[in-house]
Amino acid sequence: METASIGFETMLKSNLASQRMMNEIKSFAKTTPFDTTGVVTAVQQMMRAGWTEDTVMRDIERIGNAAAAAGQGTAGVQGIVTALQQMKMSGRVYAQDMFQLTNRGVEAWQFLADGLGKTLPEVRKMAEEGEITADEAINHILNGMTKYDGMMDKMSNRTVGGILSNLKDTFDISFIEKWGKGLAEGATQGLGKFADWLEK
Repeated sequence: METASIGFETMLKSNLASQRMMNEIKSFAKTTPFDTTGVVTAVQQMMRAGWTEDTVMRDIERIGNAAAAAGQGTAGVQGIVTALQQMKMSGRVYAQDMFQLTNRGVEAWQFLADGLGKTLPEVRKMAEEGEITADEAINHILNGMTKYDGMMDKMSNRTVGGILSNLKDTFDISFIEKWGKGLAEGATQGLGKFADWLEK
């Protein structure tokens, strides 16, 4: 966590902003089926691609709900973020990035068509001809992801994986930060046994 905090301080050029971002991420991870480390990685990746402090948590929530709707965990979030990052860095829509999103359960082409008021064949042709900017496409895709609102809560509360993720994040954040890694290591075995019991 300390390393992540330093990373955000470098990006945001403010210790206060870094702490605020870390608090938001911890709160997000504790109530979702995604682990804190994975969320930190995804958020930093997005900010390096151009997302701002004001927009990144809003969009990571949409991405998280989309991943949860597809029954995917942190790896799903990472896959969606990577595809959007590649699209943003290239400045235009490529079929490969759209395929990655579709492969992660995101109806990317349909969201883009809906946002532009076009048919699927029309938006595919527009993308091939470079007529859709990356920012425009990402905006429509992220807006389309709002159809998945609430899916993280369902996955977090109804699946063993989600429950275990919440337990791990609460343990990592609340216990380790307050008592240090030495005591945490002694408690890890008990948490592991509890996790094994939940999975039976």
